[in-house]
Amino acid sequence: METQVDLIGSRLGQLVLNGSVEEIQDADRKSNIAFNINEDSKRDLIQEMMVEYKYDKSPRAPSGHIRYILCMDIEATCHADLPFLQDTHEVIELPVILVDVYEGRTIDEFHTFVKPTRDRILSSYCQTLTGIRQDQIDSAPSFAEAVKLLDAFMLKHQDKLKPLPNAETEMLDKWRFSEPRNYVWVSHGRADIEHFFCRRSCRINRIRLPDYLQGQYIDLKCFYQTSLKIRSGLRLIDMLSSLRLQFEGREHSGIDDARNVARIMVMLVHRYNSVLQCNRSIVMDRRLIYTARSL
Repeated sequence: METQVDLIGSRLGQLVLNGSVEEIQDADRKSNIAFNINEDSKRDLIQEMMVEYKYDKSPRAPSGHIRYILCMDIEATCHADLPFLQDTHEVIELPVILVDVYEGRTIDEFHTFVKPTRDRILSSYCQTLTGIRQDQIDSAPSFAEAVKLLDAFMLKHQDKLKPLPNAETEMLDKWRFSEPRNYVWVSHGRADIEHFFCRRSCRINRIRLPDYLQGQYIDLKCFYQTSLKIRSGLRLIDMLSSLRLQFEGREHSGIDDARNVARIMVMLVHRYNSVLQCNRSIVMDRRLIYTARSL
């Protein structure tokens, strides 16, 4: 008789991970293991299998033309007495994690603190939340300088990222580039790219959103919901917990959050067979007018 330890490598185990409830129940009737699977219990069983049972950890190449993901999690100026998403947020930490999703590994990391242009004195609330000190901001590059550093990071990897990130790519229409990219940006929600980076810091500093950031990207919250059919628990720590992973680092540290975004994406692609599909798009013209929408 099949044991539960052997289950993960079996046909039934693969159905539990990837199949519908009906397929699992049909396979269950033909096996000697009684699961009594339903929609509510399937996710719990998957979580137990991911943690407690042994399985093949070799990465599996995802389908599609996207090979690389660039995970970004920005920290921005904030105040305890001002509501979120008001015009008060400038980028103060800019991290990017470059991941080869075919191999499931991190290739490189980019990180810099950023000196805000208008709100140069961090509130005590902001320092406590993010762990960023005022002296780190005082000695940090300006936003314009930080964007140039990010440009250099992208060019450093132009042998991998196609089309070349330093070229202004022709757009087929307002939302899609004529040549498919083999990389995609990922952020935990819409605020990082659309609000902190584009709406606030780009416009304050009169800098157009770089071409390699324009176009379609993945909002991890929506991607996670679609992949696991889950509507709640969209904080990073909740997503990790649902995947039986521990948060690594300090919450609201941009670089640590970005690393955890990368871990979640790799898990969703390699263990849940999620297809990398963009769900948001943003464009900014030369007049610094930007538009964003869901796909």
